[in-house]
Amino acid sequence: MSGKRERKKKEETAAVRVLKISAVVIGAYLYSQVLTGLIDISSRSNISADFEAAAEAVNMPEARPLIALEEAPRLSYDAFGNMYQKKYLNKETDILKDTQILSSSVEKGDKRESVFVVSQENDYSEIMTNEGNVGYVRTTALTDNLEYIFDEADMTKYAKANTFVRRAPFIDGEEAGKLSLNTKLVITGTNDMQFWQTEYKGETVYVDKDDLMDKPKVIAPVQPKSSGGGYIGTWDGRKLTRSNGTIMGPSGKETYYNLRMNYVVELMHDAGFQGEYWVRSDGVKMFGDYVMVAADFSIRPKGTILPTSLGMGIVCDTGTFIYTNRYQIDIAVNW
Repeated sequence: MSGKRERKKKEETAAVRVLKISAVVIGAYLYSQVLTGLIDISSRSNISADFEAAAEAVNMPEARPLIALEEAPRLSYDAFGNMYQKKYLNKETDILKDTQILSSSVEKGDKRESVFVVSQENDYSEIMTNEGNVGYVRTTALTDNLEYIFDEADMTKYAKANTFVRRAPFIDGEEAGKLSLNTKLVITGTNDMQFWQTEYKGETVYVDKDDLMDKPKVIAPVQPKSSGGGYIGTWDGRKLTRSNGTIMGPSGKETYYNLRMNYVVELMHDAGFQGEYWVRSDGVKMFGDYVMVAADFSIRPKGTILPTSLGMGIVCDTGTFIYTNRYQIDIAVNW
């Protein structure tokens, strides 16, 4: 007797499933007719006749667990977009007949294929495919946005200046970090969208593909101009010191200043100039092999190499002193 009760229970479950799917399809059909104006609900006192007519139009077999919507008007499927959530398959996936371990495959779902989620049951989602089939997939095989679906990649790229990496593949995604020019990135996922997938400080992040370069950008230091930027005068041979805070050096008047140089160094790197920041034993702040100098960018552009009383310098910064003496230079120190 227990076997009969079990079979009867399974039959009842199957019948309920058929009725459930039938209601979904017929409901979608009715909804599509309302949208297209073929049914005016406001003029009907009894909608049951329309429901019966819709059932006849669908012409659904009485005991069929899977529905092929192509047998019904196409608008029935299109109406799902207004009734159920649209999602995408994030990988090639078998659409299963049910949620059993050894369930047969109804259809092969393609990566990035759109489907409609009818319901969710434990780890599975019941979906309707573009072919009109109803079946099950793992909920983890679905995503709300195509932007999260990537093709596996392993390629090296380099960041442009002031490139942001984000925690979501959108322009308004939360910033995970800001990259300086030529930061090396290994791209782990690509797609036809705007953002690609990479790793940053052990975290999976996303970067705008338009902010990437195939090769690092190399900018040679700018040399002084032959006219307009030359200092006319003589150097008395003295060196700038804390006690001798103002001297006439080989490139003009020299003074010194002591400020944090982190941002100045960052801007130099963003502009393409390669060099490490460090402080010399005599307290002079250095960018690579050069003394860090502030000058008038209009006559000595950033990156200009010029002699100072403390060694060859590189123009990294500027200051308000240029409004009183265009040829003055201010040397960065820790005094």
